[in-house]
Amino acid sequence: MNFSLSALSAITQLISSNPKEAQTLLKLSSVDILKSLGSHRYTIDLGGKILNATSQQTLTEGKRYWAELTQSSSKLPQLSKMISMPLMMQNFSDQDFHYTLKTMQTLLETKAPMQESKHLLLDKMIQAASKEEFNHLSTLLLSLHHNVLTLPLIFDHTFALLQLKKRYNKSSKTIFLEFYAALEHLGPISGLISYKEHTISLTLNVVYKRTKQFLEDTMHTFSYPLTIELNESIHPLYNNSTNSLLDLSI
Repeated sequence: MNFSLSALSAITQLISSNPKEAQTLLKLSSVDILKSLGSHRYTIDLGGKILNATSQQTLTEGKRYWAELTQSSSKLPQLSKMISMPLMMQNFSDQDFHYTLKTMQTLLETKAPMQESKHLLLDKMIQAASKEEFNHLSTLLLSLHHNVLTLPLIFDHTFALLQLKKRYNKSSKTIFLEFYAALEHLGPISGLISYKEHTISLTLNVVYKRTKQFLEDTMHTFSYPLTIELNESIHPLYNNSTNSLLDLSI
């Protein structure tokens, strides 16, 4: 995984892009759908505040979404551009097991990050204090089984989920690091870091126009060739809803 310390620093720079400033400028909201009221109306939890809102998209009770929220004094709040958050992001945001940016980079700089993570998770699972904690940790282990390193992160009092998958193209002799990041303040981001003959380039995909503009404004001093594109179809590299511990060989 550690094909380049510079590439790891690039990921760290992406993940830690000023969350407080981003939340102020982007105005993205984390919304829990509590109940469907019919006629495109929903009861939602918006940062601990319970209120009714409307959405032209059909939403699922119990799910958490990124959303753009608009409101006027005479109408119910309007939800738009709703993107469902990964189940793992919901599960781990309330758990004790997290990496910091420092411990994440320490892990990625080891010779075998996947093996290091596997050993850590097995130890944590043995010490799990509840069935819920055991099940959540097992999803991270299953992710490794599918060659995806999934890291729940806490930085600057903000939660994020990062997934990494390494692959190699023999014909072009290029190393690729695919990644997916779910960030409360920026929405979902996918990307590809390529490394060939000591040259690094980075491509990002984002859902929201404001996220694209924010990253372009804040990363103008980025050290590597960087392309940011809009893409409404961004998905995790591993989704725990389709797998079982029965799939796992330890």
